[in-house]
Amino acid sequence: MGYTIPMKRILLWTNCILLLLLFSSCSGLIPGKNEEAAGEEIKTEEPAFVDVLPDMTVSSLFPADYKYEPLPTLNESARDKLIVIDPGHGGIDVGSIYREGMEGELFEKDIDLAIALRLKDFLEAAGAKIYMIRDTDVYVYHRARGGIANEVGGDLFISIHNNASQYSHVQGTEVWFYDKVDAYGRTLEELYGISSHTIASAIQNELLAALGTADRELRTDVEMAVLARTSMPAVAVEGAYMTNPDDIQLILADEYADIYAYAVAKALIGVMNEAY
Repeated sequence: MGYTIPMKRILLWTNCILLLLLFSSCSGLIPGKNEEAAGEEIKTEEPAFVDVLPDMTVSSLFPADYKYEPLPTLNESARDKLIVIDPGHGGIDVGSIYREGMEGELFEKDIDLAIALRLKDFLEAAGAKIYMIRDTDVYVYHRARGGIANEVGGDLFISIHNNASQYSHVQGTEVWFYDKVDAYGRTLEELYGISSHTIASAIQNELLAALGTADRELRTDVEMAVLARTSMPAVAVEGAYMTNPDDIQLILADEYADIYAYAVAKALIGVMNEAY
């Protein structure tokens, strides 16, 4: 015997099916659909800032009003630029030496390397591409350093140093630069989008604020090997004087390398983001 479905029940089922179809068009009610839609809409973006100094303590030797803030990340176009970092001296070339009141000796080459490695950390955290002229205690002929930077295709060259003088009263921070032109008369700004002077000025100002050192102003030298032999914008940074009683106290401080490197990184990121 056949069974006839009542019309009322058919209408009820029809309404249920229509309701299910209506709700299923909303992706939030279909398992897996919500996640897929979210994946299409949400784009992962690089953070605008990176926190690079989470545990740093700054002593009273350094300016209390200097702001240690998360560093900006580099623009996408700036991330394509190769920054060559040159820790001064190395190996048999020890650079300046500090002996007074110490059991051993403090060599500039070691200070320069510590600063340069921290600078590398800061810049890489901001998205930079880095090439190190040296990352260990090895000797690299000073006249070869510019050539190495050229060979690897560097876009910017930063040489890290500390200073010395036969006169103990001489102190402070100075940054050296040389804005050369090529054989066709084109400037560094035309070729690389930024000048050595722009980089040097930004680093000088930032270091003075961070270290509280005397301002020995920007200097230029066409004979300085690392500046004259590089084809790209190049600066040589002299943080403080190892032969000055006030400056050496800064250099001996545990946080000196961090502060020096942070200030240079902050300045460099700023000018690169503006230029590129």
